[in-house]
Amino acid sequence: MSKGYLYRSCTPVTRQVLTDLVRKQPGVPAWRLQEKTDDLEFEQVDAEWLAGLPGGLWPQGRVFGQQAEVRWWVADGGGYDVLVLSEARLGLPPQEWQEQSLEVGSEYRLYLWGERRARDPYWIEIRIPRPLRHPLDEAEWQRERLPYVVVVARDYAENGVVRLTRLVRLEPAELPSGGSNG
Repeated sequence: MSKGYLYRSCTPVTRQVLTDLVRKQPGVPAWRLQEKTDDLEFEQVDAEWLAGLPGGLWPQGRVFGQQAEVRWWVADGGGYDVLVLSEARLGLPPQEWQEQSLEVGSEYRLYLWGERRARDPYWIEIRIPRPLRHPLDEAEWQRERLPYVVVVARDYAENGVVRLTRLVRLEPAELPSGGSNG
């Protein structure tokens, strides 16, 4: 296992501090997964969304990329509680951020629902009654034309117990090999 870092804001942060973290920490490419009571948004981060911040921030979410993952949720009394996960030390001000060293496991793949055929602009899962649109870069998918999408993730553990899972990136994938059909 390698070493990683969990940063937790000491007090709720402002929308501007959260905006600065989201713009700087995850790296490029990056993806956003945001939640409201009645909605979910899963998209690739683009320049237009970043330029519109902090207006595009939802009450709860995460932005992840190769360098880090930033998670937030609205705190009682306003502001945002924020966690940042990274395999690199980020140098966030210690008077504002608690830093904790954790063990980081190897990357693994989490398959998303649906299969994409070459002629379709979306993924289909027979058990879900609508097309699925995963935020995979279209140019990347066109190069490989693989039917599935995975989220690459890493577990962050303390004393061998997984505490958090960090999302790293999306990529096209083939059907996993192995296992048994009978």
